[in-house]
Amino acid sequence: MAKMFQVYGIGQALIPVLPPPIPFENAPTSSQTNYEVGQMVYTPGPTANAFYLYGGGGNWIELATSAGGVLSVTGTANQILASPTTGAVVLSLIGPYTPATYTAHGVLIGEGTSSIVATAAGTAGQVLTSGGASADPSWTTATYPSTVAAGALLVGTAANVIGSIADVATGQALMSGGVGVVPAYTGSPSFSGSVTAGTTVTATSGNITASAGNLVAQGSGNGVVVPVSTASGATPQTANARAFAVTFSSVSIAAGATQSFVINNSQVNTQALISMAGATTGAALNIQSITYSAGVSITIVVENGTGATTSTANITFTGLCLN
Repeated sequence: MAKMFQVYGIGQALIPVLPPPIPFENAPTSSQTNYEVGQMVYTPGPTANAFYLYGGGGNWIELATSAGGVLSVTGTANQILASPTTGAVVLSLIGPYTPATYTAHGVLIGEGTSSIVATAAGTAGQVLTSGGASADPSWTTATYPSTVAAGALLVGTAANVIGSIADVATGQALMSGGVGVVPAYTGSPSFSGSVTAGTTVTATSGNITASAGNLVAQGSGNGVVVPVSTASGATPQTANARAFAVTFSSVSIAAGATQSFVINNSQVNTQALISMAGATTGAALNIQSITYSAGVSITIVVENGTGATTSTANITFTGLCLN
């Protein structure tokens, strides 16, 4: 155990003096107790980077280090976090954090170099919306549902109230219920305007009805197609029937002569029900023959065989051809 030296001087009192610091290879521990209170040691020997003072009972106090670092930093959860807790510790705060208290349940908003502010607390169902690059966000005046089912659609159900339209089975359309009425799905939609289909409109059951208009097929060779059957009492044979109408203007057929008219129709097969009409000046005309070129055309021969004068007419052929 190191002992204090006693120094005597003439006419002086007895003065206790501590021995010089002792070099340690490593920092002292609480198990190293065989030293006088006030004994100083340093590490590492033989040079000195850190000094320790013995306080008795295995308690060594670190006095300083060559780096001059912080000996320890303590705190509680959610306060300042220092890492490491010893040595060169840097504590940084980005501010300013001016208010001592904030609005309960408000949202903190950064204000650049000014103090942080807090919004007022929103009401149930409100969301915070941006006010733009230079304005604070604000709570919406509309309220939203807390949950929404998969496939549901958000919709205004009342003034400033957002609700949802539940999802339904396939094959239904979402239709307007009128101004101020929540839309609803329906399997039997009714439109107030025109409906255009890029390919086909099909009724798998029931009718396609034009209650105040016509079924119009536009384009060469197009018509209204319906299934028909023949041979009553026998095995039915089905075909498609296409209605058509073609007009030839200012036709002139001399007395006793004939004239051929060709109707291009790629849908024709070998049957048709054809009639002829027109405003005729002169003798009456009649159909002499009809020839079919399957998938190409119908040739109709008209004759003026009932009088001795030339017939002039706008002739319209209407028919129902089978294919």
